Amino acid sequence: MNTETVARATFGLAQVLREALQNSREFPAPAVPYPEPAINPRGDACHASSLRQFARASNTPSDHHVLSALLSPRVVIGFDARHHSAEFARVTAEVIAGAGGKAELMPRACPTPLLAFYLRESGADAGVMITASHNPARDNGYKVYLGGRVVTGLGSGAQLVVPWDARIMAAIDAAPSAAKLPLADSYSLIDDSLWSRYRERAVSLVESSTSVIPSSAAESSGDSRLTFPSTGANLPFCKVAPGRGLRGSTQARAALRIVHTSLHGVGAELAETVLEDAGFSSVFSVEAQCEPDPDFPTVSFPNPEEAGALDLAIERAREVEADLILANDPDADRVAAAVPCPRTPTGWRQLTGDEVGVLLGWQACEQWKNRAERTAAYETEPTVESPAERTVPTVARSLVSGELLDAVARAAGLQPMVSLTGFKWIARTPGLIYGYEEALGVCPDPAAVRDKDGISAGLRLAVLAADLRAEGRTCSDLLDELAIQHGLYATAPLTIRVSDLSAIAKGMANLRERGLTRLGEEPVTFTLDLSSNQPADPKETSVLAAWENLRGLPATDALFFGASSGTRVVVRPSGTEPKLKCYLQVVIPEVTRRSLREAHVNAAAALELIRNQLHCALAL
Repeated sequence: MNTETVARATFGLAQVLREALQNSREFPAPAVPYPEPAINPRGDACHASSLRQFARASNTPSDHHVLSALLSPRVVIGFDARHHSAEFARVTAEVIAGAGGKAELMPRACPTPLLAFYLRESGADAGVMITASHNPARDNGYKVYLGGRVVTGLGSGAQLVVPWDARIMAAIDAAPSAAKLPLADSYSLIDDSLWSRYRERAVSLVESSTSVIPSSAAESSGDSRLTFPSTGANLPFCKVAPGRGLRGSTQARAALRIVHTSLHGVGAELAETVLEDAGFSSVFSVEAQCEPDPDFPTVSFPNPEEAGALDLAIERAREVEADLILANDPDADRVAAAVPCPRTPTGWRQLTGDEVGVLLGWQACEQWKNRAERTAAYETEPTVESPAERTVPTVARSLVSGELLDAVARAAGLQPMVSLTGFKWIARTPGLIYGYEEALGVCPDPAAVRDKDGISAGLRLAVLAADLRAEGRTCSDLLDELAIQHGLYATAPLTIRVSDLSAIAKGMANLRERGLTRLGEEPVTFTLDLSSNQPADPKETSVLAAWENLRGLPATDALFFGASSGTRVVVRPSGTEPKLKCYLQVVIPEVTRRSLREAHVNAAAALELIRNQLHCALAL
């Protein structure tokens, strides 16, 4: 990635945004700071045909200024602390401004969730985040969100999907070289107060005895800090109502000792301040990793999933006798956690992505267990986005994530849903109150951040740990209780990194041809090929409604093999790296407290056997 590719990508994006505004059937009045259109003094919806008529009839410079403002996309831009990220962000802002758009640039490096939050809060038409997340130090990335007047409904504020990606790529291909693009330095800087507004939002959702109720009636709460400016669309809003799941004892939070690391990324300041704002007064940084450093000198890979990434955090936790470790990846959209475990050599155990996702999913479901006020408020108000969208609260996971969350959601009276991998799809789940994927991505507040958010998720984990500690329990205890209630769901990855990309296609072809006949000692009872989007048989899954959601999404290159117990394997190529990824799950349906230890041993043995079976079937 270089300035040439960034400039042409941005120009292509600007062209598509402007075309979308010109061709929109409904053209709502934009949010401030756009001028009120002379043809729409009451703020009613203004149609594109009216705009074209206005353009033909306009005879004054002021008229043309109004029309130009109406057709100018508003784009907000953020960047991480990697090499060249600030430069690429500035180029992005200059190209947007030069193309006639309104560009707003973060004043300094920021976490990805902050940019996603500002996009929703401001009602901007698009957001660009210059980040390569947890990739190696040599990488840069360009992440695009759409919203405002361009994309409304469930996709507003989420990452772009088809057909937008193809349209933008076509515009990039047609763009002139960077040297020929018009540039302008008329972009503005986003005010530093954004950091405080994000903190207030995050902390407000974990205040004592609160739960979240989506509502389109923003004014009803009386809290202007949480009201998104109107862009003519019904942006979701969350008001506070009594609930369960976040009890929030001040003493319990103050007593919890937390070690936090940002792995040389941009999350330390915001993550640790949010924890302190919420009452966690004993937060200890991993000093060698708390300042942004684009070379990531203390880790082989700046990915909290990788072995060794939390070594310094564990050392710090042993030093300060911590109760919890929280680790954000470099752009702070993911969160990892580790908990004390006397059975390991270090005395600590890192939770898997599925364990983190289920713990926070259980917490989200608990918030909805106070049925009376929550149900009345939810069902008597307008739906979150439009009358056609689902009003039943849902919790969602990606196709490759463990299935324990489905059982937890059903037990709480919520609808579990399955989505394609990636938060660009998870965030579009109808009625979403919570979503996660096994790669340490959690969406705990989709009304405000329609993407994964490692900062708010870390705060919620800390609240959960503090609440459990006050009861003499731990996160590990809660996981055991969920296993006893719903069965043991043991998950593990098998990742095959290749140097020749053709090996990935070969492995998928081998698996399609040979299939799997057994998963461990269990016979395979069904197979799904998601490349053809074939429907699931009711006998093959207990979450049929969730699979119905998948059938409404694009096909994907993935194979699903399942046994009657719930044991299953999903295999797919990685979307970002030269890897073939396999997601293993072993289910032991009946578990007691007495048999739990043995069940874990048996599940681990079954996972190892399935790994060997997959290696043989893939034949790589």
